[in-house]
Parts: sequence; C-alpha cells; structure tokens
Amino acid sequence: MAYKIFFLALGLFTAICAVRSQNDIIDVLRDFQEFKTLLQLIQEANLTDTLRGKGPFTIFAPVDKAFVELPEEAWKMFRDVNILRQVMSHHVVPGNVMSSELRNNVLLPSAEGQNIRINVYLNATGGKVLTANGCPITKTDGKASNGVIHVMSEVMFPLPGPSITETLSHMQNFSFLLTALQKSDLAGTLSGDDTYTFFAPTNEAFDKLPLAYLEMLLTTKMALSDLLEFHMFYDVSFRPAFYDGLKISSLQGPFLTFKVEGPPGPTAKYSVNNATFLGLQQPANLCNFLLQGFHCLHIVINLSATCLKKSGTRPPQDTTDSSKDAGLTSQLFDSLPLIMKFLLVLLPLLCTVSAKQNVLDVMRSLQLRSLVQLLEVADLSPTLEDADSCTVFAPSDDAFAKVPAGIKQQLLSNPLFLREVLAFHASNKEYMSTDLKNNQLIETLLKGFMMRINIYPSTNTITADGSPVSKPDNKASNGVVHVVDQVLYPFPSLSVDGEINNNKNLSVLKEAIDKAGLGSALDGDGPFTLFAPTDDAFKKLPNGTLPSLLKNVTALTEVLTYHVVSGVYYKAGLGDGEQLTTLQKEKLVCYVSAKPGSEPQVMINSAKTVGLPIPAVNGVVQMIDTVLIPPN
Repeated sequence: MAYKIFFLALGLFTAICAVRSQNDIIDVLRDFQEFKTLLQLIQEANLTDTLRGKGPFTIFAPVDKAFVELPEEAWKMFRDVNILRQVMSHHVVPGNVMSSELRNNVLLPSAEGQNIRINVYLNATGGKVLTANGCPITKTDGKASNGVIHVMSEVMFPLPGPSITETLSHMQNFSFLLTALQKSDLAGTLSGDDTYTFFAPTNEAFDKLPLAYLEMLLTTKMALSDLLEFHMFYDVSFRPAFYDGLKISSLQGPFLTFKVEGPPGPTAKYSVNNATFLGLQQPANLCNFLLQGFHCLHIVINLSATCLKKSGTRPPQDTTDSSKDAGLTSQLFDSLPLIMKFLLVLLPLLCTVSAKQNVLDVMRSLQLRSLVQLLEVADLSPTLEDADSCTVFAPSDDAFAKVPAGIKQQLLSNPLFLREVLAFHASNKEYMSTDLKNNQLIETLLKGFMMRINIYPSTNTITADGSPVSKPDNKASNGVVHVVDQVLYPFPSLSVDGEINNNKNLSVLKEAIDKAGLGSALDGDGPFTLFAPTDDAFKKLPNGTLPSLLKNVTALTEVLTYHVVSGVYYKAGLGDGEQLTTLQKEKLVCYVSAKPGSEPQVMINSAKTVGLPIPAVNGVVQMIDTVLIPPN
C-alpha cells in the first residue's frame, strides 16, 4: 500500500510539473508548499536569477523537513553567504538530467564543483532506492521551462577530496585504526582507485577488545589484514542501501549481516553483525570523484576462528575490560581545503563519533600532553570531564615550552597558582569560533575573571587574551577545544592605570600620567591599548626633555595621548604597515618583521615592543623601548 501511495504521489508530482513546464525552476518550486526553505536559501545565496536563466539546469531539491533536521551548527555556517552559495550550488547540475540517466555510480558535476554520486539500490522487496551522495531521491523528473527537478528528503553538502584513509586522518577518533591500516598495508588500498565501503571502528571500539588481542594484532600483519578486510566490501553503499537481513560478502570472505530497527531514514538504528553504526554516513572522495564511503562503528566486528585460518591465529579468550591507552594518538591535520570553516563545523556533524569524546579526550587526541598532565596535577580534569558544556582555550606543548622559567617554576611548585592559571583558560559555556566576536568578554572558570576575545581582519587572526587561536572548533561531547599558541598569563585583574602602578619598569610613566591627570581616563571603560614607554625608554630622551615635559601639562598630555589608541591590539593582530589612530587623532604606523623560527618583531613608529603584553580589564598595555613624540 505504501508503495502505491508513493508512486501515486510521484505520478501526481510529475503530471503537475508537466502542466506547469512553461514556468522556470523557481516558479515551479513556488507552486509547491514543501520548498519554502529551499527558495529562501537560494535567494539569500543570490542564486535566484541564475536559476531563472536559460539553463538548462537540474536541481536536486530538498524539502522543508530536510532543512528542519539540520543541526544548529549548520545553520550558523549558512550565515556566511559564500558557504551558503556553495551548499546550494552543490544541489544544481548543468543540463537536463532525467531519471533515466540516474544510474548506479554515475557521477554528475555540480555547479559548485564537487561531483554528485548517484547510486541505485534494491530494497527488501526488490524495489529501487535512488540516492544522490547517499541522500534519498523521493520524486523525479519535475519539468520546468529551463530544466528538471528531483526531490530529496535530505540536504547534501560539498566535501573535500581525500580518500578514506585521508578522511580518517582528519578526524579525532581513529588513530588506532589509522595505525592498523598502515601496519597492514591496507592504507594504500583505501587510497587507490577502486571503490569500497568501509566500516571504521573508533578508538573506543578497539579499547573494548582484550589488550592481549590488540597486541597480537599489531604484531601479526596477516591477522590484522584479515580483521580489517572483514570490515569492508567492494562498491559504495550508503545507509539507504541497507535493510534488515541483508547479507553482503566482505573483502575477507565471510558475510556481513545487517540489521535495521525502525523505518528507513535518519532515525533508524543500523548495525552490522555485532556493531552499531555511529553518527551519519561520511562519504569520501578521490580526485573529486565520490568513490568510497565509510561508516563509524562503536565496536570492532568479531571475527570467528574460521576467518583467522589464513593467519593461524585467533583472539585469546581474555574478556576483561582494559582501560589502558593504546598509546597511539592521531596526527591532526594542519590545514583544510578552501572551505575550511565550513568543514570544521560540518565534519563533526557528518560523523558525530568525534563528539563522543569529552574535552579531555579531545585534548589527548590533539596531543596536548603538557596541558592534560597539568590539568590532572591541578585536579581540574574531573571538572572538565563532568561539565555539561564548556570551552577550553588549550595551549599547545610549544606554548608551555615558551613560558618564562620563573613562571614555569611557580606553576610546577604551587598547585593553587597552577589551578588558577588553568581555570582562566576555560569557560562553562560552549563557544564555537563562529560565536566569537571582537572585544567579547568570556567568563572563565576562575571566578571574577574575564577573557577577552579579539578578531583581527588585517591578520585573519582570532586571539584569546592576545594568544592566537591556531586550531579552532575541535568538538567534544560536552563542549569544544580551541588550541592556542600561548599560555594565557598574566590574566587581567586591574585597569590599564592599575597595571602601570604595579609594574616596576613603568614608574616614570606612572609619574607622568599622574602629572597629566590621565589616571582616571585610563581607569575608564575603554577598551584601549597603551603603548607604554619603559623607564629605560624615558632615559633615552635628550637631557632636560623629561623635566620640561613634567612642568608643561599640555605638552605632556599631548605626548601621553599619542601613546593611546582605541581598541585592543595585541601583536598577533598587527599587520605590517597598519596604521592606528591615537586619542589625539594622529597616526601610528606598525612595522612587523618575522624571521623563520623566531617570534615576529613589532615596531610602533620607531619604538620596539618589549616584554610580554600586559592584559588589563579595560584593554592591554604593550611596553615599548622608545618614547613616541607626536609630529609638530
């Protein structure tokens, strides 16, 4: 009965579209109530006029319900019109592509650039299931004056072009599997031109195996190959290909048996043998062709003794659970393709297995060894593991290595001080990079202390209290981890004026500020940046200049306000040649030079920045080695 209703609806859709075929694609979509969201997004992506053009075009049109089921993070990415345009363009193919041309493994070049893979599967009753990039096509061949419309129940996303092996290396929870693939020589197989479906066990899946068995696998190449080949078969099968009771021969030989609980679709529970699918299907492609696909599993599929005959080994009978870490950590990719921000959000969404890790697990997978160890010493690990929601700005190992020796000794010898410093790096709310705004103040776990976020378009940098965020948006089950390049210390506790009072290298500047009566201004809301001449800088002035300035409040005020700019500028946010406007409306010019392997040197006019920046609650103090004299 259900199939009769489906074909009746399909016929009605085609008939109505045929009657209205004098209308263009946009007109035809407007005649139906189920494409309101698609039409709105097409308009926001500035594609409406294009799809009203001569064409012809073929559009794979998701219904409203498909967009309703998208996660919130995907909608946040749609705020970027360039990303939205890429996603919408990925649903459009130049030319008229009728359903008769939608054959299994056909590759259609989308207007966005990435290919769309068409697959045709048979369901349990022998009926055809048609998919595009694994998303079901529910109605076909809707005609318009400038093309054809195929209706979809899910939204497709353009993806970069790695093979299965490369795609796994970009994700946080497959380090053991990657090592196993390399040891078994299957990594090359999965990077080749043939097409496979691969069921990919996570690190947690391997952790459920007896430790002795894991050790045996890593030392017995043939046994490892047998196990991995039992997790794969030829051809590309997305979830719509699987139905309850389906059997498919694995690459190793024995059958894989599939179980589907619930009606087919996103809410169904899929399993193969004794392993449950995790997250959503994750397609991978090679040379811009969708050739391979993998599914995430929460346990390793068991191999029987028969399956291990070639290797002459079998798993031991030890079934005790082991929490011992395999000691194999993933190598996080340093950069992503052109649509980096899009993928940083969508990869965790498309395979949500990475979100099964809490923030501590994610930090371990990012190889942040120093931070993880210090969090344990400071007894902050349980706080972060048990948090319902949190954000961690996580210093890399190199960041800890750059901490001055005196501060490092305090951290190691004073657990209370260590706990305060580390607590300042975390918040009890989740902030993805798309949630961050310039001069945003984030409440930290160190009660009463706020972290300042800055976004600098000139250097394309996000900073947390001046520290560049180098690897953002590492999603966890209870929050997110942003890797930063510096330890956030000292943290702001006083105003700019208060920080000057507390710094023994700025005593002359403090005297000058008091003489000019600027202390209350530097206690104000701000935010502003003070380029603060050190005592040694004042000593470089010609004889008699400083006493003369201290006697002339007007001239002194002009000099001091020439050192203050509105806004917060850390070194990472200053571009070479960038000009900053001072409070007295004059310009300061920034000069940035960098030598390989060393920290960038920043100069403001003729003055070098020296020492560490001093964060304040209303801005930042940057010490300089020369007093800046305003022109004229």
